[in-house]
Amino acid sequence: MEALKVQIEMAQYFNLPLCLHRRNCYPEFLSFLNQTTGLKLILHCFNKEDVPYLNELIKIKNLWFGINGIIKRKSEKREISKVVDKIKSQIVFETDTPYISIEDDNPPLPSQITHVIEFFSSISGIEVSEAIKLSTSNCTKILK
Repeated sequence: MEALKVQIEMAQYFNLPLCLHRRNCYPEFLSFLNQTTGLKLILHCFNKEDVPYLNELIKIKNLWFGINGIIKRKSEKREISKVVDKIKSQIVFETDTPYISIEDDNPPLPSQITHVIEFFSSISGIEVSEAIKLSTSNCTKILK
C-alpha cells in the first residue's frame, strides 16, 4: 500500500492519471476508489471480474475503462458484451503489449489495436470511426 500511496501523490502532483491494475480485490478496490477524489483513473484491462461491480464503478467520477484484447477472449466476450452499453461513453483503447495477445495465435503487437476497436464496434453498435473519436476524446480529457 505504501507504493500505491506514493503513486497517488505523484499523480496528484503532476496532474497525471492513475492506471489501476487489480485482481481478486473487490470490494476493497471499490472502497479505495471511493476514497480517491480529484484523480483521473483508468481501470486498466476492463474484464469480466469487473462486471458484477459495474453499477458501483460507473458512479465514480473521472473513471475510464481500458479496453484491450482481452474482450475478444471467449471467456470474456459474453460478459463484457452484456454491459458494453453502460461503459461505452467512458472507454479508452489500450494494447497492453506485450502481455495480452489480441489474436490467440499471434504475438502481441501494438498494431493489433485495430482488431480491438473493430470488435468493440461490433458489440457496441458504434461505428469504428466514432469509437476512435470517443476514445481519443476521453484520452484528451484524461490528459488535460
